[in-house]
Amino acid sequence: MSRITVNNENSCDTLYTRLIRIWLLTILLILPFQKSISSYVASISILKAINYLEEITIVSTFSILLVTFFKKRILPNNTSMLFLTLFVFCLCGLLSGAFNNNSPYVTLIGMFDYVKNFLVIIIYAAFCREFSEFKKIFRLLLIIATVLGALALLEFTWAMGNVYVLDKKITDQGIYLFSNIDVSDIITLKDVYWRYGIFRSPNAYGLFILLILTIYFYTEKRVNTIIAFIQIVGIIASNLRRAYAGLIFVVISLLITMRKLTMLFLLFMVIFGITWKYMSNDFSLYSTYRSYLPENEATIDLNDIRTYSRYKSMEIWKDHPVWGVGPGMFGGIVSLKFNSTVYSDYNYKLMGILKKNGTIEDFWFQVLAELGITGSLCFIMFILTLFTVLYYARDRSVDYELNKLFSGLMIFTICVIFFSIGGGINISAVLYTFCAFVGIGLGCLSKQSVD
Repeated sequence: MSRITVNNENSCDTLYTRLIRIWLLTILLILPFQKSISSYVASISILKAINYLEEITIVSTFSILLVTFFKKRILPNNTSMLFLTLFVFCLCGLLSGAFNNNSPYVTLIGMFDYVKNFLVIIIYAAFCREFSEFKKIFRLLLIIATVLGALALLEFTWAMGNVYVLDKKITDQGIYLFSNIDVSDIITLKDVYWRYGIFRSPNAYGLFILLILTIYFYTEKRVNTIIAFIQIVGIIASNLRRAYAGLIFVVISLLITMRKLTMLFLLFMVIFGITWKYMSNDFSLYSTYRSYLPENEATIDLNDIRTYSRYKSMEIWKDHPVWGVGPGMFGGIVSLKFNSTVYSDYNYKLMGILKKNGTIEDFWFQVLAELGITGSLCFIMFILTLFTVLYYARDRSVDYELNKLFSGLMIFTICVIFFSIGGGINISAVLYTFCAFVGIGLGCLSKQSVD
């Protein structure tokens, strides 16, 4: 009977593996600007290649690993438990689709959308095993995050000066330096200025900067105050409440674990900056994380897609409590691409906003509606496994920098939970990059144990 093992040997560094590794590291520099690049591309075929860059990378490289797995029964070291729990989650999704008699193709695509970025951990653990390479690519990402923070500070200062000093209206497009603002959005939102984040893309940039800053805080022995200040300003200028919550959690964790007095100053600066940014009654951290669900549809604000979609998600879940309606059927981009009938079955009234956003902006309610309580518990099990793997990897690491990398990744795992509440989870520049860091760390740990 064949047995699954893990790869504890240094594999031959062939030309094709070096090329794969170079691409895997290079794509990390591209993903933060993926949407910006695609906006300047006219060719449809090139546009599709750019938009699906991470999917193409994941499918091609993971296929190579699958061939190795079926031939030699070998998995990258330190990833077997992650692979097992991810497999259980996928199996749960496939059963959900089967019980609902959904299209097998839609079910597969729907599950792939859930797990694609987490497959990145296994891919990078197999191909990227040199910590020196991680440090080089991280330095470049640190520069990118710092430049984004500096540009955000410039845009933020310019906009605030125009609005509060020169008394200009937010409908004046001259106050936006780098953003392509939709005038209809401005009119709809009226004076709710805080909704406009860095380059009008707060999810990608605010959370990306938070990821890089978290790893920087933990892996750098002497934090450069200027770099930290610029990146914190970038996060605040993203106007993303989930990023704010993550930033506060990261700084508090540093205060507790490292007892750095400089972190106390940074915490004060963060709280002061966020408090100062309360520009309207509509803005609050609590409003993102509130669990209140209206008792009936008549009490729902139809301009609030999160509240409305939570109500509909619960309505769907009550009818399908164990297995949900199946992956790719509600709440995500896959359900929109394949015109899921669930929306018409449950008289979903915000299709215009949903198609524009591409998501109901609440990952956990999407999981509950699509996969039921079974799928939700399986995904929670995977997140707990990921945290546990990082915890034990940190204890096994003898290298100081690698040890601190695992500490930072553990903290950001909690941040992933933060930004999945009140939003989607598949933000490529954030989740793909985070999983790549996890994979590189596990790959380096594997090489350390061999050496």
